[in-house]
Amino acid sequence: MVSTNLLNEISTSGRRRWLRVKELPWSRAVTYSMLRAGVLQSILLTYPGCVKGLRLIDGDSLDRYLEGLANKEFTPSPCKRGKGLGRPKKPSGPDGISAGA
Repeated sequence: MVSTNLLNEISTSGRRRWLRVKELPWSRAVTYSMLRAGVLQSILLTYPGCVKGLRLIDGDSLDRYLEGLANKEFTPSPCKRGKGLGRPKKPSGPDGISAGA
Protein backbone atom coordinates (compact mmCIF):
# COMPACT_ATOMS: atom_id res chain seq x y z
CA MET A 1 0.00 0.00 0.00
CA VAL A 2 1.17 3.54 -0.75
CA SER A 3 0.79 4.88 2.82
CA THR A 4 2.91 2.03 4.22
CA ASN A 5 5.71 2.83 1.78
CA LEU A 6 5.55 6.53 2.59
CA LEU A 7 5.49 5.94 6.33
CA ASN A 8 8.62 3.79 6.06
CA GLU A 9 10.57 6.34 3.99
CA ILE A 10 13.67 7.55 5.86
CA SER A 11 14.53 11.28 5.88
CA THR A 12 17.95 12.91 5.80
CA SER A 13 17.98 13.08 9.60
CA GLY A 14 17.74 9.30 9.87
CA ARG A 15 14.13 8.95 11.02
CA ARG A 16 10.86 8.49 9.17
CA ARG A 17 10.15 11.30 6.74
CA TRP A 18 6.34 11.28 6.84
CA LEU A 19 4.42 11.52 10.11
CA ARG A 20 0.72 11.19 10.83
CA VAL A 21 -1.03 14.17 12.40
CA LYS A 22 -1.67 12.22 15.61
CA GLU A 23 2.06 11.50 16.01
CA LEU A 24 2.97 15.17 16.45
CA PRO A 25 3.61 16.49 19.97
CA TRP A 26 0.73 18.99 19.93
CA SER A 27 -2.97 18.95 19.19
CA ARG A 28 -4.60 18.41 15.81
CA ALA A 29 -5.93 22.00 15.83
CA VAL A 30 -2.44 23.44 16.33
CA THR A 31 -1.10 21.20 13.56
CA TYR A 32 -3.71 22.39 11.05
CA SER A 33 -3.19 26.05 11.99
CA MET A 34 0.55 25.56 11.38
CA LEU A 35 -0.25 24.00 8.01
CA ARG A 36 -2.47 26.98 7.09
CA ALA A 37 0.32 29.36 8.14
CA GLY A 38 2.80 27.53 5.91
CA VAL A 39 5.07 26.48 8.77
CA LEU A 40 4.69 22.77 8.03
CA GLN A 41 4.31 20.94 4.74
CA SER A 42 2.03 17.98 4.18
CA ILE A 43 0.43 15.73 1.62
CA LEU A 44 -3.04 14.22 1.53
CA LEU A 45 -3.40 10.61 0.41
CA THR A 46 -6.80 9.73 -1.04
CA TYR A 47 -8.21 7.30 -3.51
CA PRO A 48 -9.83 8.91 -6.56
CA GLY A 49 -13.41 9.89 -5.74
CA CYS A 50 -13.02 9.48 -1.98
CA VAL A 51 -13.84 12.26 0.44
CA LYS A 52 -11.68 11.08 3.32
CA GLY A 53 -7.94 10.62 3.21
CA LEU A 54 -4.77 10.42 5.24
CA ARG A 55 -2.82 13.63 5.97
CA LEU A 56 0.94 13.09 6.29
CA ILE A 57 3.26 15.77 7.66
CA ASP A 58 6.74 16.18 6.18
CA GLY A 59 9.22 15.39 8.96
CA ASP A 60 11.90 17.55 7.35
CA SER A 61 9.65 20.64 7.54
CA LEU A 62 8.98 19.79 11.20
CA ASP A 63 12.73 19.57 11.81
CA ARG A 64 13.29 22.95 10.12
CA TYR A 65 10.59 24.55 12.28
CA LEU A 66 11.95 23.11 15.53
CA GLU A 67 15.55 24.01 14.65
CA GLY A 68 14.41 27.55 13.90
CA LEU A 69 12.84 27.74 17.35
CA ALA A 70 15.98 26.35 18.96
CA ASN A 71 18.25 28.86 17.17
CA LYS A 72 16.11 31.86 18.11
CA GLU A 73 17.42 33.86 21.00
CA PHE A 74 15.08 33.75 23.93
CA THR A 75 14.39 37.25 25.17
CA PRO A 76 11.70 37.16 27.80
CA SER A 77 9.41 40.14 27.98
CA PRO A 78 9.08 41.72 31.39
CA CYS A 79 6.02 40.64 33.28
CA LYS A 80 3.66 43.52 33.93
CA ARG A 81 1.61 41.64 36.47
CA GLY A 82 2.08 43.01 39.97
CA LYS A 83 4.45 45.77 38.87
CA GLY A 84 1.89 48.40 37.99
CA LEU A 85 0.79 51.27 40.09
CA GLY A 86 -2.80 50.10 40.27
CA ARG A 87 -5.71 52.38 39.51
CA PRO A 88 -4.93 56.00 38.93
CA LYS A 89 -5.94 58.07 41.92
CA LYS A 90 -8.57 60.70 41.44
CA PRO A 91 -7.19 64.17 41.77
CA SER A 92 -8.39 65.85 44.91
CA GLY A 93 -8.96 69.50 45.57
CA PRO A 94 -7.05 71.59 48.10
CA ASP A 95 -9.36 70.68 50.97
CA GLY A 96 -9.32 66.87 50.31
CA ILE A 97 -12.63 66.86 48.38
CA SER A 98 -12.42 65.14 45.02
CA ALA A 99 -12.68 67.33 41.95
CA GLY A 100 -15.41 65.17 40.40
CA ALA A 101 -17.91 65.75 43.24
